Amino acid sequence: MTNELPKILPLQHRPDLLGAVQAPAGHSPRTETPPILPDAIGLADARSFAEYAPVPTSAYCKAPAVRVQGPDRTLKPIPRTNMKAMTVKILKDQGGLCLLCKCRIDLSIPKEGCLDHDHESGEVRGVLHRSCNAAEGKVANAAGRWGAKGMSYELIVPWLENLLAYYKGAGTGYMYPGHKSPEQKAVAARLKRNTRAAEKRATAKVRTMSFKPKVEP
Repeated sequence: MTNELPKILPLQHRPDLLGAVQAPAGHSPRTETPPILPDAIGLADARSFAEYAPVPTSAYCKAPAVRVQGPDRTLKPIPRTNMKAMTVKILKDQGGLCLLCKCRIDLSIPKEGCLDHDHESGEVRGVLHRSCNAAEGKVANAAGRWGAKGMSYELIVPWLENLLAYYKGAGTGYMYPGHKSPEQKAVAARLKRNTRAAEKRATAKVRTMSFKPKVEP
């Protein structure tokens, strides 16, 4: 007995089924091949996953498009069962790199790649490292709650752009009170070490004198 899963073929490779099933109103039979998963971006089991990925039970899995952000923009929903396949596909389109840190994402590490999405429209923006995805969420929340004074991207994005320009801009030419330059910090650290060494020598000298035997005349 083997543990190998049976290979499930897409519907277009089963003409016996295509001729026997009628599509419901408003839908057409599935004719496109599911996305082929790459095996060159760090996913060790990509080929086996592509071979044994289950085809949805319905032969008519074309989901209706959702219209958002204007009359000419539509989004195609991703079934939850296809999230792993779409993560690999989108990551391949990105060149295998995280869109934020520009480092390679190794999908052989569990939960290393995350589908990041716009929380207002639901649109998938790309695949990020889990850590980068968490950082992006924390930055957006902090910017919205404390900086932009609102959680809408219409407020957050301009505030973040202003923050980057603020970081890159020229300063006033004045030093903040109590701030020390690297040279001043080095001098202060050296003085602190010398003071501690002197205190340690003094303490050792006192202990030596206290235990010195008395010589009677």
